[in-house]
Amino acid sequence: MKPREKCGIIVAPYNIHDAYKLLKESQNRGRESAGIAAKREDGIDIIKWAGEVEDFKLEQLVRHIKGKLYIGHVRYSTFGSKESVATNAHPHHIGGVVTDDGVIVRVRGADIAVVHNGNFPYDPSKYTDVEKLLKDLGSRLYSDTDTEILAHYYARFGEEKLMRDIPGSYVLALLDSRNNYVIVMKDRFGFKPAWLGEKDGSIICASEDFPIRAIGGEPIREIREGEIVYIGLEETKYKYWTRKVVESDPHFCFFEYNYFSRWETVLNGRRVLEVRRRLGEQLASEIKPDDADFVTYAPAAPKPMARAYSEMTGIPFREIFFKRRQKRSFQGPSQDDRIKLLEETLFIDDRFDIRDKTLVVIDDSIVRMNVLERIIYLSEKRGAKKVYFLSATPMIGISTKNGDHGCKFGVDMPPGDEDFAAKKFGNSV
Repeated sequence: MKPREKCGIIVAPYNIHDAYKLLKESQNRGRESAGIAAKREDGIDIIKWAGEVEDFKLEQLVRHIKGKLYIGHVRYSTFGSKESVATNAHPHHIGGVVTDDGVIVRVRGADIAVVHNGNFPYDPSKYTDVEKLLKDLGSRLYSDTDTEILAHYYARFGEEKLMRDIPGSYVLALLDSRNNYVIVMKDRFGFKPAWLGEKDGSIICASEDFPIRAIGGEPIREIREGEIVYIGLEETKYKYWTRKVVESDPHFCFFEYNYFSRWETVLNGRRVLEVRRRLGEQLASEIKPDDADFVTYAPAAPKPMARAYSEMTGIPFREIFFKRRQKRSFQGPSQDDRIKLLEETLFIDDRFDIRDKTLVVIDDSIVRMNVLERIIYLSEKRGAKKVYFLSATPMIGISTKNGDHGCKFGVDMPPGDEDFAAKKFGNSV
């Protein structure tokens, strides 16, 4: 199994409507599957499905699942089989009665439910407790994702040992039928975002602060590295308390800033919009073609970069390309799917005549070069004279004496990925 994962998590007490809305507002973090778990008095019920959040209507959800505490998840698969979308969707669970029709999975009366954003790069030679656990479990794992392993590790050893022992990157939200609270934990590095917020006097949680604002809540603060947060009932409201388990070693994921997170989001005290604008300004300071007629971008994350570039260089800004559907080709389950999705969604706006024009096209990154090839194809088809394609970050996957670049902490571009543009074209790009 390859290391892969990038997702969004939410926590909401009392109100399934809030849980559902938080998930909808987190859709930018994953569109392959979604799911919600609800804790009731005598167990945990789960519904998860293939597709986007709104593919399972709220009216249906209300009829099938009720509880006092909710956790939820949107996923694009980066670990485990791509073919078993609903089975590998979150929340993962221990115990319960499962009904699985391949599109919707229902679980009734689970003991534990967990949602996870990140990746656990498991190495059995280093983590003997995990190896022993897997041998003990045998074939009892329901899915082939790393998250289910983490659930069993928690069940065997508890949340503190999990945080001390497990490497990698993760934000976990966990329901335990024995507890009247949610456990949310963030690894010591803090690669993945997580925010606490308040709505109607109770605590909620989401990967980004924007969904909290979008449902009428107020962000409180980001969860800190190496911190466990407990969200539980105090009198009539859900409050939170924390425990610092390991020393923090802060890192950040640049892909959160330049691609994944919404531009309105604040990460590590920095607004994503401002980081993207600074990237555009840096590009402008490094290259300014004398023959450019327009500057534009590959929708949609690089828009602030292109605007800032235009302001710095004086090259007119135009929104020449558009997406017919707000789906991200990077999150496609395979290379063929990514290319197909681009062909179905990325087009040139008919209002612009680019015949004999020279374009500067800005993208947030070059990973597999799919977007670049689509942009060039569309531009040539419409008679563009020349296209300068600028990337706000260095090409992903270039090999160095220290090994292949890439990500083993939760973005779907693991070291050694043969689809990397850098693997195919090297320094010729």
